[in-house]
Amino acid sequence: MRNKNDQPLENLFDRLSRQFVNATDAEWRSAAEKLLKGKSFEKTLISRTIENISLSPIYGASDVPETFPNANPGEFPFQRGATAGGFFNRNWQIAQEIRANSPRTFNSMLKNDLSRGQNVIHLPLDFATRSAMDPDKVASAENAVPVSRLDDFSAAIDDVDCSKIPFHIYCGVSNIFISAIIAAEFEKHHRNIAELTGNIAADPIGELATTGQLPTSLNNLYNEIASAGKFFAEHRANVRSWMICADKYHNAGADTVQEIAVALATGAEYLRAMLERGFSADAAIRQITFQIAIGGQFFMEVAKLRTLRMLWGNIARAFGVSETAMEMNIHAVTSQWNKTRYDAHVNMLRATTEAMAAIFGGCNSLQVAPYDELLREPDDFSRRIARNIQLILRDESHLDAVIDPAGGAWYIEKLSDELATAAWQKFRQIEKSGGIIEVLETSSLQQEIEKTATERANRLATGKDRLVGTTRYANAKETVEFFEADTNRSILEHRKATLDKNHNVGMQVQIDQSRPIESLMRAAQNGATIGQMREAIRESDDAFPRAKPLQIHRAAEAFEFLRLAVERYSGKQEYPPKVLLLNFGELSEYKPRADFARGFLEVAGLQVTDFAAVTSVENSIGEISESQPKIVVFCASDERYPDFVAELTTSLKAQHPATVVALAGYPQEHIESFSAAGVDEFIHIRSNIVATLSSLLEKSGII
Repeated sequence: MRNKNDQPLENLFDRLSRQFVNATDAEWRSAAEKLLKGKSFEKTLISRTIENISLSPIYGASDVPETFPNANPGEFPFQRGATAGGFFNRNWQIAQEIRANSPRTFNSMLKNDLSRGQNVIHLPLDFATRSAMDPDKVASAENAVPVSRLDDFSAAIDDVDCSKIPFHIYCGVSNIFISAIIAAEFEKHHRNIAELTGNIAADPIGELATTGQLPTSLNNLYNEIASAGKFFAEHRANVRSWMICADKYHNAGADTVQEIAVALATGAEYLRAMLERGFSADAAIRQITFQIAIGGQFFMEVAKLRTLRMLWGNIARAFGVSETAMEMNIHAVTSQWNKTRYDAHVNMLRATTEAMAAIFGGCNSLQVAPYDELLREPDDFSRRIARNIQLILRDESHLDAVIDPAGGAWYIEKLSDELATAAWQKFRQIEKSGGIIEVLETSSLQQEIEKTATERANRLATGKDRLVGTTRYANAKETVEFFEADTNRSILEHRKATLDKNHNVGMQVQIDQSRPIESLMRAAQNGATIGQMREAIRESDDAFPRAKPLQIHRAAEAFEFLRLAVERYSGKQEYPPKVLLLNFGELSEYKPRADFARGFLEVAGLQVTDFAAVTSVENSIGEISESQPKIVVFCASDERYPDFVAELTTSLKAQHPATVVALAGYPQEHIESFSAAGVDEFIHIRSNIVATLSSLLEKSGII
């Protein structure tokens, strides 16, 4: 029952607002500068992203230009979401990847996961299947599912009602063979193909970017993918056949602007390919799905998805797509770029932040990688944790209960506006250069991404960016184990043996070029392998596109190399290399630098011991002679260093010439004289962490 003293909410807001004076931007800045006490406002409070976007400490309505779209959710250009009701209309799908080395194992894991919250059949195909080759034609295997024939797919989905669960299958350069196998499975069990939903899609351009070549011409591959798309459309199946794997570029080090521009350019190329093959604009755009990596910069990643939808809406309109068909399908995946092998449990926190950003950004489906996938094949525990991240965000945090939670956040709107401007300019530049294929074949795109990746690495190496547990706060006592070297060989031998047992070597696959999917369905039902189907349908073609492959790597790799080198040295010597901190002066003088030096050295996995309150050069030499460290680090104030560094270093080098000497700090007036006395390295806040640690390890004989 309402109290008679209750006031309408708007009256309450009015009363509160009258108690405060609205401050202008200039007044706020003036107050902030007073608190900075002479420090530069720009240098202290303004930061710059890898995309060269300035981040301010505060945002308001005036920061967002009037030209920025002010649409409601479900309205063009859809930056706030494709539907008016957000996740109330249709929740995001939990599409965890299920890695297994056989169809039967996949089936068991799938049924377990479907009973525990997963609602997508995410089938990762192995390299041979994605390449449309039989297992006996490849030299290595991976922990992904081989689907060489119809029986393999039947085993993978045995006792699973595929008519009620969408698929997510990335098929590599072409989806025609897997599409035919799936359609044959539905027909075999008298299922209506119209009930098939999801992504059974290919990305030949993405494969060109990552592998550097294609097995046949793009024209042939486009024809194959278009045939699959038309087949599903004719059967009224809601299946998307074209996938834009922008995550490949992200994991090569691309920044957000580059990711968006490449995704748009690839999408435009695929739209043109479909229009040339008889699709209407509305039908063509419904064939496309975007696979987008979500990185660790929360607000930037939210803005990325909003910007991508907005710009894709503009492209769709330019192609003549009606607004009812413009809904963009985004499959979000957590980033590989920022994941680490050491202190791997931190990956859980990274993945949670990334999952939240994907949901706030309005993804359609989400894949959260297990925290330990870089160390070993994920087990039931790590897979459950990854899946439960989504369940907790949905069922306990209720992120699905708010329509566009980022709406009205001036920071995100401003980021979206700046991203849109920069990404659109980059997209137009790619188009003017001849399109996405041209910039890949000339390597101009790869060179730009390599430059960005190098800048990312430099930011990390110089401490501007950080990876907790790897570049900061590393646990030097932690060791990691890597995959067994012969595991993949045993998997490959098993797959070859299974193929030999069931292989109909002499089978001739007949193809009706006017109905290729139906021909391949008959072949699959008669026992043909995916390799036999490929040989039957692919025309001889020498016009194979080639490009310089993207270098897929992770931010932590350089640091992990140092850790691994120290581990290997420790294993050979049966004890870890010793590092001794020699501390001089009062506690307040040496403690800050000793703590910094310890954290710096532990990044390489070096185990550090302290020798505090050194009183004399003789005392120091005695301690060094007793402990026999590989590296000695002097820690004191700049004012105290001249009292002992030259004398101690000269004596130390005379008695222990192999010992590497470092100094914590960078006393500029004495760098030359200290170096002449024998100091090998200076450890300080502006040091390049990787370069300095590499130098220390090399000089000490550890690497």
